[in-house]
Amino acid sequence: MAEHVQDICRREYKMDVTARFVEGTLYVRHVLDDLVGDNLELKPKKLDALDNLLRVTNRVGQSTDAKVEHLVLQLQDHKLGTRLDLIQRFEDYEKLRNIRISQEEFQSRLAIEWVKGGGEEPTEDGLTLAEFMARLTAARLHHNMTGNPFVNVLLGVQAVTGAVKDQTLVLTLHAGEDDPERVSAEVLFNAAADAAREVCQKYDPTHALIAVVRLQNPRGKRLWQSDLATLDRAKGGAGEEPLEPVGGVAAPVKSATPRGRPGL
Repeated sequence: MAEHVQDICRREYKMDVTARFVEGTLYVRHVLDDLVGDNLELKPKKLDALDNLLRVTNRVGQSTDAKVEHLVLQLQDHKLGTRLDLIQRFEDYEKLRNIRISQEEFQSRLAIEWVKGGGEEPTEDGLTLAEFMARLTAARLHHNMTGNPFVNVLLGVQAVTGAVKDQTLVLTLHAGEDDPERVSAEVLFNAAADAAREVCQKYDPTHALIAVVRLQNPRGKRLWQSDLATLDRAKGGAGEEPLEPVGGVAAPVKSATPRGRPGL
């Protein structure tokens, strides 16, 4: 399969890629310098190359007897000294192709990660569904907290990483302050609750894989934690109450105004 991807990219798109198929995960790596333009957005030609890679990998995945669960595209930009990773569930592309989900919904299921450096030789193992959910939640949480300039200044978030341990989704927050003030803490906890709940509703609605979500600082200090069943019960639409930590476990606090849900 990996050789097939490399051959199609070279023959049809004049792109040299390195592909690996590991335990149900297809990794495709490509050097694509000058990813970002002067407007700080991805250049249109680079987006075309990315689209071609998505088409090839999904096309090959559909034509093979091997069970492909995840696709990971890794675009290395030596000029910026960074790597753009896009992680996708293969079944989500099939749902898009069969018009079972919209393009917007498909894009919301893409985990997008910027990796500083990223030029080392890949050593990744195959992804599990729980690991994918953790990385998607971290990517969405990071996007939600940095996409709005005001929220970004308030929180000072630099990065969010996700992992799963013993049915607990662990989100590690890399920010200027290890112990956020009350106002910014409430925003953080609510954003983490929203991101985790929405991802789990897509892939694990019964919480068989992930039952608890935890937010911690890089030293491992717990900032907030809640079980997902509690978050499901707490979600009541426009009048939903925000959450704050009480002994490390989320509990509702009264609010004079309804809380809006951050955009994805």
